[in-house]
Amino acid sequence: MYKLCVGLFIVSTVCIFINMTLIFRDMQDTNHYARACTFIILSASSFYLMKYYKSRRK
Repeated sequence: MYKLCVGLFIVSTVCIFINMTLIFRDMQDTNHYARACTFIILSASSFYLMKYYKSRRK
């Protein structure tokens, strides 16, 4: 489960940066903002899950 959280964190962080480039290109489209917020929440939750599972492994 820890490896899944690490992978999810990496993928969501990459998606945040991709969405940031889309936001800078087309600032009028609100879908990019909503998608970026979704990936930020996903990244934060996977980060805390990663910390939780790492502490349980010890």
